[in-house]
Amino acid sequence: MSSKNLSHIPVALPRPDGAYALLVEEPQRAIVFVHGFFGNARTTWRAFQRLADEVCDDWWAQSDLYFYCYDSWSQSEFQAQDFREFLKDVLQGFRSQSYVDNPPPASLYDRRSADKALLNSRKEYRELLIVGHSTGGVIVRQAVVQLMDAYSNTKSSGPRASISKELPKPKVGLLDASLRLFAPANCGAICSGRLAIAGNAPVSEIILALILRSRPLFENIREGSTLLERLRSNTEAYFEQFPAVKALTAHSLFGKDEAIVTADKYDCDRRCRGQESQSHTTICKPSRGFDIPMKFVKNPKEFVDNG
Repeated sequence: MSSKNLSHIPVALPRPDGAYALLVEEPQRAIVFVHGFFGNARTTWRAFQRLADEVCDDWWAQSDLYFYCYDSWSQSEFQAQDFREFLKDVLQGFRSQSYVDNPPPASLYDRRSADKALLNSRKEYRELLIVGHSTGGVIVRQAVVQLMDAYSNTKSSGPRASISKELPKPKVGLLDASLRLFAPANCGAICSGRLAIAGNAPVSEIILALILRSRPLFENIREGSTLLERLRSNTEAYFEQFPAVKALTAHSLFGKDEAIVTADKYDCDRRCRGQESQSHTTICKPSRGFDIPMKFVKNPKEFVDNG
């Protein structure tokens, strides 16, 4: 990757392992990317990293990009808790003591690291976007419900508890985030016998499905799992009480060749048109000939199915 005319500066983050950011001098927004099962912060989003500068779009040139990394094999409840902590660091400009004690490591892509002062100089963003792929969508939505639960008088009662009508109103925070999800697993994985007869499933996705079924995480996201049913029920119930909370709704984009997860949405979401010739692993990878993922992150309303 050439540094010539590159507006985003790569910055390695001390935690979690593998997380990093691409920062601009004067950001208007933060976009946080959360990979899916068996993905990682670099390979899943590599095309976004390159095209964010190549498209010569002011919107992208004014966006700080954060690439979150997590252990795909552990259970989503704890992953969501860790993700919430990461978002706090993003919105605080990484000025927490943990970042002072653990300075960023060497540069990424054989380029110089940004001056640590650049990382610490992040001011309050005007907006927060969270982009998730596959199980990343489950983690993001679980993080939102966890935060809503925090304002319940009785957490175990979920959204049906007595919740203060005066939710905190930070200028930018998780509850004010816009969610853009690529092939989210929120409605369950279909890695079962049906996958074997899915003629349009790439070999790589069949292998991915077999790996997924062998891990405890599959029990979290299989169709009909208690966790997913509760996540959907709580999200929709919270939305009925607090429709103004932006993060309770999401736009989700699926490829028509999807063979890993159920292509469905929550009642509080907007349905988007399926994309021809795109699968579970390709739907989130833009290219010069397939710019839909870039357009979807910038303006998902363009893809809403109004039919």
